[in-house]
Amino acid sequence: MPDEVESSKKNPYRRFRTFMWVAIGLIALFHVYLAHCLIAGAGLQGLPAWVGWGTMAMLFGLLPFGMRLSGKLESRLNFAVYLTAMIWLGGFAFFFSLAVLTDVAKLILSFVYPEASQTARLSWNHGQGAIILGGGALALLSAYLTARSKARVERVEIPLSKLGKAMDGLRIVQISDVHIGPTLRKAFLHRLVQEVNALKPDIIAVTGDLIDSEVMALRPQLAPLSELKAPLGAYFVMGNHEFYHGGTLCEDVVREHGLIVLHNEHRVVSRGNDSLVLAGVTDHDGARFGPSNASRPDLAFEGAPEGIPWVLLAHQPRSASAAAKAGADLQLSGHTHGGQFFPWMFFVRLQQPMLSGLKRLHGIWVYTNRGAGYWGPPLRLGPTPEISELILRCTP
Repeated sequence: MPDEVESSKKNPYRRFRTFMWVAIGLIALFHVYLAHCLIAGAGLQGLPAWVGWGTMAMLFGLLPFGMRLSGKLESRLNFAVYLTAMIWLGGFAFFFSLAVLTDVAKLILSFVYPEASQTARLSWNHGQGAIILGGGALALLSAYLTARSKARVERVEIPLSKLGKAMDGLRIVQISDVHIGPTLRKAFLHRLVQEVNALKPDIIAVTGDLIDSEVMALRPQLAPLSELKAPLGAYFVMGNHEFYHGGTLCEDVVREHGLIVLHNEHRVVSRGNDSLVLAGVTDHDGARFGPSNASRPDLAFEGAPEGIPWVLLAHQPRSASAAAKAGADLQLSGHTHGGQFFPWMFFVRLQQPMLSGLKRLHGIWVYTNRGAGYWGPPLRLGPTPEISELILRCTP
């Protein structure tokens, strides 16, 4: 038993596999519930009911089957099956949420109208089915189109008390969570790079989760990174997905394309007679992949000149506590995708101190980018893709 415990600690994927099996079991139960709302609740019987239950079982079975194909997408058929599975994985959340909400509404109606006739109750069931199917389909279409849409540029001014006058108006263009992988490829990254360059940034910050598949297989897809242009440099820090798909090999590939990797280290950036410190750390959970990958804001700022702004690139917003203790004035993060789609954002909020935008945390400014791409389902319901144009301002 001690050997098994030790093995679990050494293997960061074992707990993930256990989580996935539990999640699959829950998703199976949720599919049964959704099928009941649509089929049994509407009073379907005989062949129509069997077709309905069979369709729901097929959609559920598509999920693990599609995921198993994630590394074999050269075939168009495999890619089509994988993409359909991912769309249903996200779309199911919309249909399931509507099923829960309409069931609550039916429960309220039963209390308000306890004497309602059987005909009225059957109408409620039919109405529920129409809302679930119609509303879910509209949400799915909207989410798919949003995920594939052009990133929205969010222009935000950030006041920094230590910022020198020569640095006033300095523009940092930040992208995060691009997730180049099975469904987002070279063409998507090329378009994103063009959009970033069009903003004529002074500094470019790429705050992790650039990839979503094995990095060596993705090398040709990352070629557009070489086109990023900023006079004071383009910088990159590791996100959790870099550790899943290649670890420090990701840093080597990114360096090949001209980006400066900040692995718990900093650079001093100057304009005119003034400067700022730009530091970067590995992902908040990097220590799971070895001591050298631990996120260390204190180490990143070690030896940095005092009296000028200290800006930290850190993939997850929850790094803010350690960043503040290390002396940072501003942290730029991503990771959350702004929640990506309803109702997932509520669960993300339980883990992270913020979902998007600019906020004061632990006495420092933290800006969280919603991400340019997506993870898993190619869907975004609510939070749109983002490029951040962050303008640093002197304070009086």
